[in-house]
Amino acid sequence: MLSVDEYLRLKPTNIWMHAIDAVMHILKGDLKRTAYGDQHPSWDCWKNFRTEMEEHGVKKDSFQDIIEEKYRPVYKVKSFDSECGELDVDRYLDRNSRCFNEYERDMTHKPAVSLVIDASIPAMERGGTAMINRHKIIYSIAVECEAERRPCRVIAVGGIRISEVRQNMKMYLVVKDYDDPIFPGIWSAFKTNRATNNFLNCFMDFVVGTHDSGNGTAVTVDIGEDMFSDSVQLIDTKRVILNGKQGE
Repeated sequence: MLSVDEYLRLKPTNIWMHAIDAVMHILKGDLKRTAYGDQHPSWDCWKNFRTEMEEHGVKKDSFQDIIEEKYRPVYKVKSFDSECGELDVDRYLDRNSRCFNEYERDMTHKPAVSLVIDASIPAMERGGTAMINRHKIIYSIAVECEAERRPCRVIAVGGIRISEVRQNMKMYLVVKDYDDPIFPGIWSAFKTNRATNNFLNCFMDFVVGTHDSGNGTAVTVDIGEDMFSDSVQLIDTKRVILNGKQGE
């Protein structure tokens, strides 16, 4: 993943960045440290985004309810022959010196999974509910993966067209990396259409610094060539496809 400083220096069209790094940079409101230098941001979006992040810690939401409902650690148990433990009558009658069964948890990990949030929410969809539905589903899956000890990362993906670059930009903002705990605070940036649109505007204003009116145009992106190592799950995607296919 790129740090913010690396992005500002290299200006790639595929941006892989941890969402926490992006948020910390955005909250500074520093127009001197953007890739393309626009000096006319949407301060309303920035103020709304900052307020959302500040209020999240004191607002009651469904995060803890989901954890309590979905976090059910499941462990497979395997047995092995032993000289102590639970007696196996057949082996005892056969005079087998290892006539007992012992049990241990099977610590085999399941294959890694990447959960993709479609975070391309344009201004016309600020009043919609798509992100509420996506957020609840993906958060629940992430909690279940944690209970199963399955490596899981969550990536908010957005595609946008701006005048500064020829190719459409792809933004891969890692909300939860494999080794990360589940940070409810950072998820609040994507839990509603309004919050997500605020975040994207802030990212374009205070990280990218595009001069485009409206901070560019949301576009559909295919992430197939960028997501190849894990089992990838697209949940209710509208503008994100994987090798030509939408998520369900």
